[in-house]
Amino acid sequence: MTATPAVADLSGGGDPGAPVNTPVEWTAMAAARRTASQAAAGVAPAASQVTAAAVGDPTYEFGACTQSSTACTYVLSPSGVPIPTATYTQNVMNFYVLPNAQSEQNTAQAVFTPEGAYPVTGIKGLPLTISAEQGKTILVNTIETLEPGPQPGDIPVTIFGFSQSAVISSLLQRDLTDPTMIGLLPGLDRDTTTFVTVGQEMNPNGGWFARFPGLNAASLGEFFFGSTPENAFPTTNYTLEYDGFADSPRYPANILSTLNAAMGILLVHTEYANPNYFAKTYGTVLGSYDPIMGTLGPGYACQNGATSCTRLPTTDADQAYYFIQTPNLPLLAPLRAIPLIGKPLADLVQPFLKVIVNLGYADPAHGFTSATQPMANLPMPFGIFPHVDPKEVIQQLAAAVPQGIHDFFAALGEGGQGSGVTLPSLNQVVAVAKEIISTLPARISAGASALYATVLATADFLNALVVTLPAYDVSLFVEGIKQALNGQVIQGLVNAIGRPIAADIGMIGTISVFQLTVWLEGIAAAITGCGPAAPTTGLCIA
Repeated sequence: MTATPAVADLSGGGDPGAPVNTPVEWTAMAAARRTASQAAAGVAPAASQVTAAAVGDPTYEFGACTQSSTACTYVLSPSGVPIPTATYTQNVMNFYVLPNAQSEQNTAQAVFTPEGAYPVTGIKGLPLTISAEQGKTILVNTIETLEPGPQPGDIPVTIFGFSQSAVISSLLQRDLTDPTMIGLLPGLDRDTTTFVTVGQEMNPNGGWFARFPGLNAASLGEFFFGSTPENAFPTTNYTLEYDGFADSPRYPANILSTLNAAMGILLVHTEYANPNYFAKTYGTVLGSYDPIMGTLGPGYACQNGATSCTRLPTTDADQAYYFIQTPNLPLLAPLRAIPLIGKPLADLVQPFLKVIVNLGYADPAHGFTSATQPMANLPMPFGIFPHVDPKEVIQQLAAAVPQGIHDFFAALGEGGQGSGVTLPSLNQVVAVAKEIISTLPARISAGASALYATVLATADFLNALVVTLPAYDVSLFVEGIKQALNGQVIQGLVNAIGRPIAADIGMIGTISVFQLTVWLEGIAAAITGCGPAAPTTGLCIA
């Protein structure tokens, strides 16, 4: 089967290729900010017109990589999705791999990896650290043991990772450049091997694993791996703004920034492989926020003038880090969901709130105007206070007030945000009631199992907050004292006190959102029999 870079169905409705309704996982990253831009000046082509001829020549076919393959792509999926579906593979190939393809003809091989992330992907599931290590082993074995398979370095190889599998990609890069691992791994050639990642939790400048390197939440099976290597292999990385796993605040003491990123884990992080998300969020026609992004998807859009995409500076030309704006704050999503008045109210406060949220990334203007951002491929752990010009912050806040008022009345003119409700028919109600009654004993048992399993997850969350986090705080305090004793007295004392506080705010804020998510999943499983917290799949009320 041969496919072209045509963007998959951009019409309404669900996208079976995206991890929709799949639970989020434990990991995170961040990128620099940039200035908001206007929509593209020209009319973007319709989705059906975006073919290989329009955006490039590379094509691909599904199958196992062999010696006859011209180029090979190993496609891995995110947490909660161990087996990449055909639609998911098609979407990520079109969106991310083909725009960066090393060859015109490519073979896309889906690779099974466990992709567990207890407790969010299931109370009795595999912890992320173990899952990622097992996934790395499976990927290595897949590359090594294909019969007849490509010998490392014989053909161009691309490894695609999304979220947890992006972590797997980074861990593999580390191992491939570790002198002690020589001879134990496939000899992938740097000249013919590339990594393409999205939602990267080991994103050097801001990933949750990179923001808090070395933290070990043993009760949750979470070890914070740190950052992707600086320049081990050619790497192309895409980050959606406010994705709390890939765009975590640099200054987590900003509680609004932390909570916004946590909401972004739920609402943004899961959308990288969903064409409908890009079409709806960025638009596909003149006057939209960014029709190039909405029509072409991230890969080709970032190479063809998308106003919402910026390639960040790096220390190595082989490292391409793309940052894609998210128009709306995830933090305001619950307010936007209120019928009629929700959208106008959210638009009223968003410009002002955005300035405050963005201070968590050291730049209230989203455009490098007052903050010096580090290279995107260099590690940047969390800090205490952003170094910004107070005058600029005041100017940004002042400008946000009339902008919010303008947006409020504009949204009112659109009629706010309403949604019709379709009631089920009497026959549907009777059928559901009959099915529930006939399986009542099993439902009671499964519901109880889902609820007490959720209590176990709560205990593990509390364990992490009461045991792991204080130990991490002590290590930060000691680092600050050492800094003071080495001559940097003021800075050392500030870090000794401030860094533990900032870490606590960031971790507690994010974990609280995760805990709420787990409880909602548990309650939903107890009532409907559906979701990752459900102990069995046969009782789901669709």
